[in-house]
Amino acid sequence: MKVKDIVFNDHHGIRRYGIVVGKYMKGSWAYVRVRWVMDNIYESAMAWSEEMGQGDRRLYEYRADQVKKIDAIRELTQLQRCVDATEIQE
Repeated sequence: MKVKDIVFNDHHGIRRYGIVVGKYMKGSWAYVRVRWVMDNIYESAMAWSEEMGQGDRRLYEYRADQVKKIDAIRELTQLQRCVDATEIQE
C-alpha cells in the first residue's frame, strides 16, 4: 500500500472509501492516514457516539491491515455489470 492508493474500510457495516495520503512505520507496523470521501454516514455515527457520552471515537490513523487497497475501475465495472443484470431481469 502506498500514498494515492484507493482503499476501503468497513466500520461496523459502514463501507468507507478513501485515498491514502500518508504512510509511516510505528515499530514493526505500517500505518496510513486516509482522506475519506462522502463519509457522512460514518461522521454521523461518530457524532452520535459523542452525544451519548462516549467521547471522540474516530480513528485518525489506521494500521495498514485495517484498510484494503482496491482496484476502483475493476470494482466499478463489476458493480455496473450487477446493475445491468438486474435491469435485464426486471
